[in-house]
Amino acid sequence: MEERVLEKDEILIEKGQPATTFFVVRKGSLGISTEQRGVSLFVFQPRMVLGETAIFQLIGRHETRTTDVYALEEQTVVEEYEPSEMIALALQTNDFSLPRMVLNTILATSVVNLFLLRNEPSVPALFEPFFLDASRILAKLIRQIEASDLHHQTRFIDFFRLLFHVRNSTRMLCDEFLKNYQTAQTIQLASHVLDLMNKDDGGVAVQEFLDEQTVKTKRLG
Repeated sequence: MEERVLEKDEILIEKGQPATTFFVVRKGSLGISTEQRGVSLFVFQPRMVLGETAIFQLIGRHETRTTDVYALEEQTVVEEYEPSEMIALALQTNDFSLPRMVLNTILATSVVNLFLLRNEPSVPALFEPFFLDASRILAKLIRQIEASDLHHQTRFIDFFRLLFHVRNSTRMLCDEFLKNYQTAQTIQLASHVLDLMNKDDGGVAVQEFLDEQTVKTKRLG
């Protein structure tokens, strides 16, 4: 693991580079670069993981970076890991908090995407049964990750691949139905969902959050 301290506007990830490591934000924040510098599509805050496509190396799949990521604040601190190092460290110390942090970050983004879709008026009503089922599935996955023994690398990889594709599927729907879904509201929701997931029964807490907020929005509508 290497700790890196970034100055404001310093580039952490460059588009087109090989994705060989991933990062955990410990202090400050990072943004996804746009053509207009200073305007970020998404913000990564402490406890969030980015660059996780590098983890596909564990199954022999090599990815490249798809966007630029830069520091939004002075003295932004990140930890940089090689995927194999993460697994070796977890097994050596019997501490699987980092692998769980990777899975939880991806899962939290999926939950937020689903929340936004369930509350978007332009989404056809016939999607609602699918979203309800998806909410229950995500809540179940949270409980499974909480209870799962991640000592076996294949178990972690199976979760990672599943959650990665779930997130990409919900992101594609957001791209289709929501004009500006990657906003400050999105990152606040993601941080809140991560807090809920850290509760004793995170799955139940997230399910209740999704159902409660959807009912509130429909009442207001």
